[in-house]
Amino acid sequence: MALGFHVSANMQYKGRVMKRIDCHGHIMFENSMGKAKEFGPRIVKNNGTYIEVGPYRSVLPDNYADDMFGRNDPDSLVCEMDSLGIDMLNVMASPLFYLYWASLEIAVDFIKLHNDLLHELASARPDRLFWSAILPLQDVNASIEEAKRVASMGASCITIGTDNLGLGDLDDEVYFPLYEVISNLGLTIVLHPYPTPMKSGAKDRYNLSWITGYPNQETMAFATLTLGGVLDEFPKLKFYLTHGGGAVPYLFGRIAAAHTTKLPGVKAKKPLEEYLDRFWFDTTVHDPRALEFLLRFMGEDRIIIGSNYSGWNWSNEFDVVAQLGLDDDQVSKIFHRNAETLFGLTSNK
Repeated sequence: MALGFHVSANMQYKGRVMKRIDCHGHIMFENSMGKAKEFGPRIVKNNGTYIEVGPYRSVLPDNYADDMFGRNDPDSLVCEMDSLGIDMLNVMASPLFYLYWASLEIAVDFIKLHNDLLHELASARPDRLFWSAILPLQDVNASIEEAKRVASMGASCITIGTDNLGLGDLDDEVYFPLYEVISNLGLTIVLHPYPTPMKSGAKDRYNLSWITGYPNQETMAFATLTLGGVLDEFPKLKFYLTHGGGAVPYLFGRIAAAHTTKLPGVKAKKPLEEYLDRFWFDTTVHDPRALEFLLRFMGEDRIIIGSNYSGWNWSNEFDVVAQLGLDDDQVSKIFHRNAETLFGLTSNK
């Protein structure tokens, strides 16, 4: 898929105009509200703003809810991107909407609707937007059918949760037929957690399932895929792990030791270092010291910009990276070239 890019003159690094691709953005659609039957979803304003999905209720920061649905208009969204210096944005569903815990009928209908809305939005401005689809992972055949459908519609990637996917975890062999299809379609898998209290509706104090839960789940996802032998079974699969890869850069030695010490059940056929080139991590770690270590660990060829665009903790990650004192080649890889490679967006020339 070759796409043209909008590049503004003010998007410079050390005086050089440089493309900027943000690979991690979430869009909520007004037309999907209330379309999942008892799961809503619903935006409720009553002494604050809440989002409700089935029994799960979470308080939203006030600024998060401001003009949330204004981004459903592609021209308004692009105007906002211009103001933030973003050339291209990957639009994804909220992880609150995976619905792996719903009945298959509800999940399939809602997920198809949401994918259609993402496709419609991105197709209106293909020079500025690309999109990631979601799947009804409580049924492998339905997921395979939807993966093929969204690939035919131009999806660049597939977003999958990190654990508790409806039938098992990422290394469960029940998902191997789906991995085979995704691999053959050439789509990247985006691994993004959903809040652990969603099925039970347990109180989520301080939204800690987002704050500390997501990095823990991302770390477990990496360990599950590598130690579980999934990467050996599907050597063409590529994974984008959000939020800086969770704690993987900092716990990698401990995870790798499970292989080197031959802990029971480990299926990985190679040292874990040899699987790192199958992963891309984004920059959303919210601390320049952590980002510097992430870059040393993964190298500039496996880092992409991800800002959690429109999310509660959005930050301008291009500015953050620009302050690290990297050379032009390193910055151009992180700003756009790695994303172009990962998602097949355009030539790296």
